[in-house]
Amino acid sequence: LEGRISATGKRLMAEVHQLEQENERLQNSITKKTSERETEVLLLEQAKRELEGLQTKVQDVSTHPDYIAKQAEYESVSSTLQSLRESVQTNLDRVRLMLMDLRSELRAVEAQKASFTQVAALDERIAQLGEQERKLTQEYERLEEQLYMTEEFIRTKVSLLESRINGKFQFARFKLFETQINGGLQETCHTLYHGVPYGSGLNNAARINVGLDIINTLSEHYDTTAPIFVDNAEAVTSLIPTRSQTIALYVSEADKTLRIESNETQVREAI
Repeated sequence: LEGRISATGKRLMAEVHQLEQENERLQNSITKKTSERETEVLLLEQAKRELEGLQTKVQDVSTHPDYIAKQAEYESVSSTLQSLRESVQTNLDRVRLMLMDLRSELRAVEAQKASFTQVAALDERIAQLGEQERKLTQEYERLEEQLYMTEEFIRTKVSLLESRINGKFQFARFKLFETQINGGLQETCHTLYHGVPYGSGLNNAARINVGLDIINTLSEHYDTTAPIFVDNAEAVTSLIPTRSQTIALYVSEADKTLRIESNETQVREAI
């Protein structure tokens, strides 16, 4: 029995030494990943600032080479952030499994304690396992906090981006990202009015005024105007103000030919 206890003690000590080495290697890897994540976050913020600067200088932002390059850089940095997040999650899973193994071993040692004469050696091993469990628990909590902060950073940046864009419109609102089931973000672009999608659920009056609101914002941004043809204008009680010339087309059962009225109430007929 004493020989078995000695062999078990040596085996457990070897496992402790191996776990300590693995813990040190894991700590170094986590430190490196954390540094890389911070560097990528700084690069992302720099790319965002440069992209915003370019957006104020060009007219057709979506086709400008600088915008396309910065968008590609943003996607690259976002991909790197995703990789870092997955790496942190992998480390979390590994630490979780190690904690489960240690707790299982601790329970097994405690169960055998009563049947061994060398109680002091087992108590020391239990204390060692308990201390290692405490350290791994702290490491697990720290990694979990880093993962949460990374997710919150991305969500905050997305929220600020949507707020800046929506702040330029009076009625229209744009939903640029959707939160998926797994918590990730999916790029999209939906126009909303009071939370109702433009493509479904809005009546003609709301659709027309939202369209005029978008035209007003683009006209102000590019400092230019053009005539606006409003079809089915009979569905609108009141059109929102616009700097552009507005040509409204109404259905009139009494009129058999096209009749044009100007703001001065001059009337003429056109075939």
